Order: sequence, then C-alpha cells, then structure tokens
Amino acid sequence: MLKTFENLLIQRFIDPEDCQNEAPSVKEIFGFMCKYPQVIAFGYAVSPKRKDYRVSIEGIYVPQEKVTLQLKEDFIKFCQNADELLTEDKLYAWWD
Repeated sequence: MLKTFENLLIQRFIDPEDCQNEAPSVKEIFGFMCKYPQVIAFGYAVSPKRKDYRVSIEGIYVPQEKVTLQLKEDFIKFCQNADELLTEDKLYAWWD
C-alpha cells in the first residue's frame, strides 16, 4: 500500500498539500504511513475527464491483527479531528 501511495505522489496523481476537509494533508498521512506501514489509506478519484479531477484520501485504517499499543496511541492522536474514529476491533478514521 505504501509503495502505491508513493507512486501517486511521484507521478503527481495526488497533491501532497491536498486534504479532505479537516483531515491531515496527503503529505502528513503519507508520513504517518511511513512510520507505520501497516496503516492503509482509502479515498476516491474523480475522473480525469472532469475539470475538478483529483485523487483524495478520506480515511485510514489498520486491521486488528496489525495494531500495536504504540500505533493505537499515535493513531488516536493523529486522527483526533476525524469525523469518525473507531478504536475497538480495528483502528479506523474517516473525514467527511
């Protein structure tokens, strides 16, 4: 996942300064994922045929089996402004 994200940045398919509303910037999410490669980002793409073409990251998550205590602490801090933050069975954050 991290390599795919890096390729989006290198090939300029995603703007490192972009953010989904109150979410951290793409650059900040990428940095968090570099520290914790088990984090998975998700989002959406608007077609290149439209004037508002973009790739946006709207959330991140970590499957339960990959959660560590340190990751959980840092995840909660990193995602404190998320519109939805789940920390029980898995770590999940989503920005509207």
